[in-house]
Amino acid sequence: MPKIIVEKPFVLTDAAGQREFAAGEHEVDDAIAKHWYVQEHAQVVKPETKTAKTKG
Repeated sequence: MPKIIVEKPFVLTDAAGQREFAAGEHEVDDAIAKHWYVQEHAQVVKPETKTAKTKG
C-alpha cells in the first residue's frame, strides 16, 4: 500500500464521501494515492519493492 505524507491537514471529498487527513503519514489504497487532490496536497511515497539479495 502506498503512503502519503501530509504537511497541512485537508479533507478529500469523492464518490465515497469525505475523508479527513491530519498532518503526518497515512497508509492509503492506490485509488486514494492516485487522486488528483491528494497528489496536490500530499507527498505520495510509493511502496518499496523488495529485491532478492545474493551472496557473492
